[in-house]
Amino acid sequence: MKRWMNYAAACTFWIFPLVYADDLTGAVALPGLESDPPNTASPGDCGVSVVAGRVSIDLSLTVAGESALLLQTPLFGHRGPPDPYPERQFPELTIGINGQSRALNDRFEAFVGTRDVTMLVQTAGMDPWTITHTPPLTTSAGAGEPILKFLIRVGAIEPSGRDYLAKWQARRVIRVPLESAQVQHVQLDYALRPANTVIPVEQLDTTTREKAYCLSPSSLRRITHKGSDHSRLGVSEFSIATGIDGKPPGSVTISMSPATGIDSKHHGYLFLCGPHGKPIATERALTRERAEVDDLGNLHVLAVIEAAPP
Repeated sequence: MKRWMNYAAACTFWIFPLVYADDLTGAVALPGLESDPPNTASPGDCGVSVVAGRVSIDLSLTVAGESALLLQTPLFGHRGPPDPYPERQFPELTIGINGQSRALNDRFEAFVGTRDVTMLVQTAGMDPWTITHTPPLTTSAGAGEPILKFLIRVGAIEPSGRDYLAKWQARRVIRVPLESAQVQHVQLDYALRPANTVIPVEQLDTTTREKAYCLSPSSLRRITHKGSDHSRLGVSEFSIATGIDGKPPGSVTISMSPATGIDSKHHGYLFLCGPHGKPIATERALTRERAEVDDLGNLHVLAVIEAAPP
């Protein structure tokens, strides 16, 4: 545990918004935008900024007729106290159109398996996001006995003393109307939820990472030659959706500032793909660097901290 905390202290100076005592936490990515009706908004150029664990996106749009933007967060249920990202509905998310913040027209959808229990949870007056709490306790909120019995019968809640445990899964659905102009800009701002892990240096190079981040032998040597064979790395991996309707933007630029405070004993690195698969590997901050995204418009970033064994 002591060694992990030494690595964690170094990583918090770099990109990790949160670091946990378990060795690996799965990433939670905000999904890409959709247009409503479909294909009525096309992505243009996109600028991405990552600072102190938050991402800001500015995406230009070409709009055909009356249109709106839709965003659905991942469907999830209560995952227990080890979950580093219980608020998978992204409550901190803000969306602006042409630089003006918009009040979000959002709702929730709740399910037990394939059964839609949204109206039941609403009628019972229960908070759909109680599933982000541990334990996920909810009260009856004045709900009548028949609806409570039905919620229990379908497996949406479970009695727990005078309260109930929420057993449903839920997602957040957001709709933002666009303006009438043909060319517009949408801005999104939210907290990153990366996958964090600590690994031996020799485990960094995998086929998956080579493809996702354009890792190259030369860029990896910059890490491996500075530490012993037993060096361990703090690794943070995340993706950022930049397109609309699964279509990538015409271009993507990224600015990314490592926080100050990395001392001479720790080296931080950023890895991602540049245009035409050119590797980007740097210890410095990125300033409007051209980046390459995948076929669906997802930008993949790998941040690494090297720490000598204590």
